[in-house]
Amino acid sequence: MFGLHANAEIKHSDFWATGTSVGVSLQWNIPQGYLLPSYYTVLRSANGKKRYTQIGKVYRLQNREWFSIVLPGNRDTLTSLIQTASNEVIEHPQQQSAITTLNHLAAMTPEPYLLIMGLSFSDTTCRQNVSYDYILLADNKKVAELTNIIGFKRTPPRTPVQTFAKELDGSVKFTWSIRGNRTAGIRGYNIYKVNQNTKLPNKINNSLITTILLDEDAYNYSFFEDIGLENNRLYLYYITSVDVFGYESAFSEAISAIPQKTQILIAPTIKSVTNFNENVQLEWEKSQDNRVQGYNVYRSIVGSGLKFKLNKYPLPNYTTSYTDSPGDLPTNFITYSLTVIDKKGQESRTSFDYETPIPDSKSPNLTGFFQCQQTDGKVRLWWTKSTDADINGYELARSYEQYAKYSIISPTVILDSMFVDILPTNSNATNMWYRLRAVDRHGNVSQWSQPLPTYSHSILNIQPPEGLTAVGNRKTVELTWQPSTSTNGLGYYINRYSDTTLTPITLNLNPLNWIENSFIDRTIAEGKTYWYEIVSIDSNYILSPPSNRVVVLCGDKFSLRAPYIDTLATTSQGVFITWKWRIHDIPFGELIIERSSDGEHYYPISSLIPTSQNKYTDVSANKGERYYYRLRFKAVTGIVSEPSSPELSKAIN
Repeated sequence: MFGLHANAEIKHSDFWATGTSVGVSLQWNIPQGYLLPSYYTVLRSANGKKRYTQIGKVYRLQNREWFSIVLPGNRDTLTSLIQTASNEVIEHPQQQSAITTLNHLAAMTPEPYLLIMGLSFSDTTCRQNVSYDYILLADNKKVAELTNIIGFKRTPPRTPVQTFAKELDGSVKFTWSIRGNRTAGIRGYNIYKVNQNTKLPNKINNSLITTILLDEDAYNYSFFEDIGLENNRLYLYYITSVDVFGYESAFSEAISAIPQKTQILIAPTIKSVTNFNENVQLEWEKSQDNRVQGYNVYRSIVGSGLKFKLNKYPLPNYTTSYTDSPGDLPTNFITYSLTVIDKKGQESRTSFDYETPIPDSKSPNLTGFFQCQQTDGKVRLWWTKSTDADINGYELARSYEQYAKYSIISPTVILDSMFVDILPTNSNATNMWYRLRAVDRHGNVSQWSQPLPTYSHSILNIQPPEGLTAVGNRKTVELTWQPSTSTNGLGYYINRYSDTTLTPITLNLNPLNWIENSFIDRTIAEGKTYWYEIVSIDSNYILSPPSNRVVVLCGDKFSLRAPYIDTLATTSQGVFITWKWRIHDIPFGELIIERSSDGEHYYPISSLIPTSQNKYTDVSANKGERYYYRLRFKAVTGIVSEPSSPELSKAIN
């Protein structure tokens, strides 16, 4: 049994095939991630044999060959797109944008663009009822593969499913499922209405409703509206699908609809919002409209313009309250609103927004790693950032004695993860004590860290060794360094991070011997990224500052790459960001958006974003300020990529 593209192994291009009266027809789109190919090669093998032979080459037409078959108004545009997509000098994002546009042209207008771009081939040398496998090469690079294609055997496109008609005043809107469209090679759909007199179905859309390029995960498409209908009269419809080869499916199940003029559904207004602990409780009056079957609750960040539905299924119509736990969000205020749903699934507009502060009485977590070093009347302090999403910054306190009174020395909340304390000139103390705490956006503070001593330069003369290197193998990481030249050294401690925002673990309970210059870590997990540093300890048990960190990826040579920023636009709601991947198959994992005011110090501003998403609005950007933005990719293994190239936004008016 063969369906279009039924068991294709997609590499970089969509690839479709079907049996025809003359053999097998094949069709594909332009592969992403490459320059525009100048030709394609089709290879064929008996099913499962993997002995492929070339059966044809398809060349892209040159300008002089296609000029006469393209409308005059489109010739300059097509010439520009082809030049952009095939020019190695032009930046990659522009090339891929041009290729996407060319694929759109081929999808919307197969003739003449399939011929011009060389995106189809007919295998007329295959045998009837024999199964074949095909491979597609683009400029000698394998981009797609199909298996189990039966010669001369055509399978009609699948029938449309999950069809729905929304009855309106004098019209009917249609939706249906397009999930799997691209894989199945469904180019679009036709709609038929049964004639009231002849009882025969007649096609009512003038041109094919093309859907092959739409986002298959979106559910809010209204594909077609039949207008000018008589209210309170029964109409009967059918929907068919049409594949990329022009074959049409059987009719869907009959869809009945009765247009009618109805009173607008109105959602009740939220009458009260109560914050308690970390929760928000909403209350409203029950709707008196008998058509109402349930409610939906929406939450929004103030100023974002984006509303997120909180309930997976509509709340029953007798419900008059809802409790939300908003958690950590990059804002201090949120709004709530309601909609109502009738028995046909029609949803009202949202009610008026009810604005409320985010409840947060929970103390943030403190960073786990805190160090300092004193030299020449200055103390340099640094720490790893707290993992809480709503951290505003940090506060430092200082004392001359470990358990005496501490005074806060940071005049404002410290946004960075380091601070330089300039000691008072009248201070004769040889050591100081410091404590650190985190502050969130709601003013909640963490507990103070344990007192951290720092010694004067005359006491602190132990230094970490230099030249730390790390080599990751499948089961181990080997560290080497140059032994320290200090004369009073006792040994070394090896610290390892699996996440640089967390506290490191020390791998050796007792110091390594002072003359050692290597260490093997046998406790790693294959495929993970680790960071290492080495700390010296002298005979007085004083620790040196840590060495420079080295990073190593264990047992995996794959280099993770974040997507690149494609759009950076300022709106009244904030900075709107979109991004694209340089690879065809988007990996599983999550994205992190980082922002900087100076292009050097970056801070994460978003929660972890699934890779299926390609846009984000930074609603925390201040008016009149410009920011640098960049992205990081975090794989499911926990490995985090290097950042993408930063992009600078315009100032918000």
